Amino acid sequence: MSPAGLAAEQGVERLLVRLPWAGAGIEDLPAVDPADAVSVSLTDATGALGAAGALADRGYLVVGAVAGREAGSWIDVLIPRDVLAGHEGWRAVLAAGGARVLHPSFGPVAAVFGPVLAAHAAVREAPPGGR
Repeated sequence: MSPAGLAAEQGVERLLVRLPWAGAGIEDLPAVDPADAVSVSLTDATGALGAAGALADRGYLVVGAVAGREAGSWIDVLIPRDVLAGHEGWRAVLAAGGARVLHPSFGPVAAVFGPVLAAHAAVREAPPGGR
């Protein structure tokens, strides 16, 4: 699935939210409705392994670890625009600062975050029983 296709999957516009992560703070991510299919990955493999259960318990579709081009540890969340805008918990996360909101269909975003977007797309395309 292309970044543009992922951004508008099934008519739902999705945004990539990138948050700094220092080994803690998973509990600061607000719970989401599993029906919204909000996917999340971490750039740190050890952190992703340790956080997978907590993220799934909060309703996230866990992608796993995806290395990025930027130094540091990051949490990448692919979330529908309407969920991001209408979810009180997510509004608080954004208001706290440090988060970047990116549109996957923009060329530079697709180029820099291609591996992240591809990993999220692969999880979304997996058969329901294969997750």
